[in-house]
Amino acid sequence: MSKVSIIVLNWNDYKETKECVESLNKIIYSNYEVIIVDNGSEDGSTQRIQKEFPQYRYIYNHQNLGYAKAMNRAIEDALARGADYIFPLNNDARVEDGECFEKLINFAESDSEIGIAGPRFVFPSGSYQSSAYNIFMPVIIYLFLPDALANFILFGFGRQFDKPKEVLWVSGMFLIKKKLIENLGLFDERFFMGGEDVDYCLRAKKFRWKIVYYPQIYFMHKRGASAQRFEGQSVAANFNKLAIEAMIQLLYKWKSRPVAYLYRILLVLGFYLRGIEWLFRSIVGDRKNKMKIANDFFNASKLTFQTVPK
Repeated sequence: MSKVSIIVLNWNDYKETKECVESLNKIIYSNYEVIIVDNGSEDGSTQRIQKEFPQYRYIYNHQNLGYAKAMNRAIEDALARGADYIFPLNNDARVEDGECFEKLINFAESDSEIGIAGPRFVFPSGSYQSSAYNIFMPVIIYLFLPDALANFILFGFGRQFDKPKEVLWVSGMFLIKKKLIENLGLFDERFFMGGEDVDYCLRAKKFRWKIVYYPQIYFMHKRGASAQRFEGQSVAANFNKLAIEAMIQLLYKWKSRPVAYLYRILLVLGFYLRGIEWLFRSIVGDRKNKMKIANDFFNASKLTFQTVPK
């Protein structure tokens, strides 16, 4: 039976990480290990979790290395300990289906060309959360088009999420084959927080591995840029400095400079126009919250304009 290493990063967040780790008790797949990485926490949260869950493996970093670098250290440790699969799990995600890893691994092993398999994610409300795309940067579609039309372009008629499908990239949390890691290497550590997932999938595609969305199993995921949008909040609230840096890094890594510059102009314009839209919306009702959303968009536009690629 193949071994899967589930890796959870914690940074000063006892409550979320504890709930995430507790949810792992639902897993019925027998050959798995859990690696909890403390990424330079200053609140003693990981030490508290270790006392409550001493059966798991713990790695302590002396400073916040960022997501990609911290995850890479844990992946190297897992592979040295005989892992056949790696599954990075965000601390704000929860296991809901006890058979999730059994089903996901069986699916991945059904096709030797599958390098990455991404499950379905849902919000706490149970509604669908976007996590699989065939477009390089779907945020541009959402910025310029109404949700219904954007969803049609991205997902097609009926938003059919009930069947496995090969995609360009899956976000955040996905099953990675050891053979793919041996072929590709680890996450690109130039991505401090965000973007490393898209980049890794694009690298896998370049080496002719399949990236497959597998909705037969699901995890609950509390947050994320898509969560803010679909729950009726501001997508821009998630586009902070780190998120913008990740987008710009992706653009200039994967597109020629003229194309990256065009994308950047579209992002700056899209965020700005959305800010104007919400400025006008604030005239009627709930002025405070709508003004905040407008300011979030204006700030995202400014950050996109100012950020310099590494």
